[in-house]
Amino acid sequence: MIRNSILFLALTGFFLGSWGPVRSAEAARKVRFAKRSLGSAPITPKDLALKKVTSSRYTETFSLWAWNKKGWSVFGVFLIARVHPFVGTRVGVQLSVYDPQGRVYHKMQEFKVRHLIAKKKRLFLMVAKHYLKSGVQKGRMRIQWDKFGLDLQFGTLLKGVRLYGGPVRLGRRRFIGVSFGPRLEVSGTLNIKGQSVRFDGIGHAERSWQNVPHKMARRWFNLRAFNKDYTVLATELLPLREWRPRSIPSLSIAYKDKWVVLARPEHIQYAVRQKKHDKKSGYRVPQYIRYRAKVPNGASVDVIIKAKRRLHRLDVLSHIPGWLRNLVQRLITKPFMYRYENQVKLKISHKGKTQRTQLMGMSEWVFLNP
Repeated sequence: MIRNSILFLALTGFFLGSWGPVRSAEAARKVRFAKRSLGSAPITPKDLALKKVTSSRYTETFSLWAWNKKGWSVFGVFLIARVHPFVGTRVGVQLSVYDPQGRVYHKMQEFKVRHLIAKKKRLFLMVAKHYLKSGVQKGRMRIQWDKFGLDLQFGTLLKGVRLYGGPVRLGRRRFIGVSFGPRLEVSGTLNIKGQSVRFDGIGHAERSWQNVPHKMARRWFNLRAFNKDYTVLATELLPLREWRPRSIPSLSIAYKDKWVVLARPEHIQYAVRQKKHDKKSGYRVPQYIRYRAKVPNGASVDVIIKAKRRLHRLDVLSHIPGWLRNLVQRLITKPFMYRYENQVKLKISHKGKTQRTQLMGMSEWVFLNP
């Protein structure tokens, strides 16, 4: 039971055997971002390939978010993590489906690394009956248990983008986020309790990689929002200790098939309000998030994100023995994940003209420490 719970801990960036405070000398360091030229470089199939590490701890995830007008929402994740030298690399497959009535269907299964088949120069992962493959234009995700799963194909409607313009470095820690499918056309079937459900909708596909993740962040926020013309990707990372900048937000906006805003953290003002206290976890989850940014062409951007409906609260440690769960929560970390349906208001002002629009989005909060 303990062994099979390790990947749940890895999903939130915490690893058993990784205790100890961050050295105070690192607290004064400045966060380093990639050169601007990398942010404009095209994403290649090799950028999406699995990046295995054998000498240190790390996690890597490949995720697909999708939803449709009928009220179905889908979050599928493939996770690879080198948890601890004594445990080695583990692989996980996770699927969450939310139906129009608000019911939650969720499962995660862990595998030994010998069950993983992967390509070195492109994105191809196969784990038992589950697989994910994708290029920079189209792909497919299949997750299938006996009476629960999905089989979805997706095609890109927008050129991929590197979150934060490329790797983010906090000392020896590094985070890489590649949105290789910022806006997708998604179609296929869901398997819910043995019944086939047709799915046609819109979505988002992303790869993320991080080393020493348990010492990187207190919380993560991710939003993906769309309407007929606009795409909005908003992220925020709150470091575990004091860094400059203290909060690390990112904002990317596209109009139709062209990116019009790729704002880096130094150009963004980020704020959260209306925090809702969750009695079960003790966390206060923001219901109102605001991004303001200036872009090189002189335009100003204002994005207001309001929580409309909570889809899922996931206690990441709920699957481990009670004694271990209580110990980890009291002494080290209390990882919870929240997924929301959001209403997004976007305003872009440039040369005396203002464009306003509204979008529907999905967001995910991951809390690691109070």
